[in-house]
Amino acid sequence: MGSAVSSDVIGTMDDASLTSILKEAMKKDPARIDRLFAAARLAIRDEQVAASAAKDDAPPSDEHGGKTLSEEEFAAAVAAELNAVRTNPQSYIPYLEAMLTQFSGNILTIPSEGIRLQTEEGPTAVQDCLVFLKAHQPVDYLVLEPNMSKAAVDHALDLGNNGAVSHTGSDGSTMVGRLEHYGEWKGSIGELLAFGLCRPRNVVLQLLVDDGVPTRGDRMSLMDNKFKSVGVGFHTHKFQKFVCVLDFAGGFGALGTSCSGCTRAPPSFCRRMRYSETMIPTTIDLCSGQAHDGQARARAGGNHVGRRARPPEHPV
Repeated sequence: MGSAVSSDVIGTMDDASLTSILKEAMKKDPARIDRLFAAARLAIRDEQVAASAAKDDAPPSDEHGGKTLSEEEFAAAVAAELNAVRTNPQSYIPYLEAMLTQFSGNILTIPSEGIRLQTEEGPTAVQDCLVFLKAHQPVDYLVLEPNMSKAAVDHALDLGNNGAVSHTGSDGSTMVGRLEHYGEWKGSIGELLAFGLCRPRNVVLQLLVDDGVPTRGDRMSLMDNKFKSVGVGFHTHKFQKFVCVLDFAGGFGALGTSCSGCTRAPPSFCRRMRYSETMIPTTIDLCSGQAHDGQARARAGGNHVGRRARPPEHPV
């Protein structure tokens, strides 16, 4: 009520009278007046962000804060964002430029999510991503594979319900095993995890910027042309608000299909490649059976995930 009364009083005063009052107050205690103005600005910003947060609580929504998305719609929306940046890298430049305006030091405010994040690099990682996208050539479109999404959803449910942040499931399952449960992957595979965000574009931006990772491995994976198929899983998370699982492959088919360009029998060969999580440092090539050092990574060890598991600085 007090703030409403003050607002009414200010509204009835002419500018000259209000200016006179402020002038006298600044003469007596200018430092206090500066603090009060700064506090008022922060309070207004926090109210705006909190209002946005109320619209974005548990269910994922579209990029304009509209309808709540189903599991399938969310997967399709993430795939659409991935394909937008892959087929036209420069199309994401405006989103990154807008992100630069949301930093205060190393703290990033994301109004559409209603959170502030403590980043490691601050604007530097975003600026690096801008340079990367300006020079990057388009790469192939990703096909959203429903069976790959089933594997991703399984892992998202497991991580979310158990509050985990690992590529290894609570039952000991691996990325390879989860994908093979629903079909046969071809070429190379990889898995990325994003935490804390529920908007499709924000999920892609988080992985694309890849804050705090010198190699920018997530960014390279998103833009790697050897990936042709993708699966998406999303769920609320016990500690991190949300988790999104992205599984990538050079191709994916029903059980019993052959590997394109390979003379081996994929099912039996693939089953023999039961690497432990710590033995999958990068991507796996089904045809050669080699684990390759490269830009697109399976990132299957828990050590690579902790940095993304950092909770928001505080909801606002």
